[in-house]
Amino acid sequence: GYRVPVEEVAFMTPETSPRTIVLLLDNAAVGVDLAPRVKETARAFVSRMRETDRISVMPVHGTRTDSVGDPARLLQAIDSYRVQGFPFRIEDAGEHVLRLMTAISRQFVEAPGRRKAIVAIGAGWLFDTPLPPPSMRDHHADWLTAMRSMAAANVSLYVIDPVGLRPMAGYSLGGDSGFAHETGGYASLSTNDLRGAAERIFAEAGTYYVLRMTDPPVQRTADLREVRVRVLRKEVTVRARRGIPGKR
Repeated sequence: GYRVPVEEVAFMTPETSPRTIVLLLDNAAVGVDLAPRVKETARAFVSRMRETDRISVMPVHGTRTDSVGDPARLLQAIDSYRVQGFPFRIEDAGEHVLRLMTAISRQFVEAPGRRKAIVAIGAGWLFDTPLPPPSMRDHHADWLTAMRSMAAANVSLYVIDPVGLRPMAGYSLGGDSGFAHETGGYASLSTNDLRGAAERIFAEAGTYYVLRMTDPPVQRTADLREVRVRVLRKEVTVRARRGIPGKR
């Protein structure tokens, strides 16, 4: 409820701030039948890559391949993607995802460019809802660490679920209130236009606004300080990080 004056607004473009994108490929929670759709979506990002863009390809279980302006190296990593699949519990999977987000974000704290994006291509329930019911296990500490780390590195999460519009029993669809939304990104969970989703995220990762404001005298010692950005213009969608680290 505390209004903070905006002191500066900067409009960022790929020319002024190169993209930094990590394509996180789900090789654990998707079926073999979805592997071609995961690859197709990842290739859609690489095909639009510019010389100054920094893009990485990383399976959930595996090593990361980094490249600046070299799509051939990334396409080779995408071609080598294979679905492993392994027996796991929901609470273990959520813990792994949250800690993975933390590790990636901490590696990009000093990366060039103001904004970074992690694009998780895989099961929406895994990436967008990594917190299991409290009766299973309390992952709040891991969630808080991930949120703080992503905010410190200016990393937003996007999710593209390759399952598309195919109905799945017990499958939970959200997108407007999940983990990605909290970080300033969003989840594309029920669309067959995977290439369109990729193009939209790629454009958003390179063109955005940066707002600078005075440190408000509220919630300074909180683990996360709640932030809401609103505009007066009608018929527009505003996405912004919903929490920034306080000063412990």
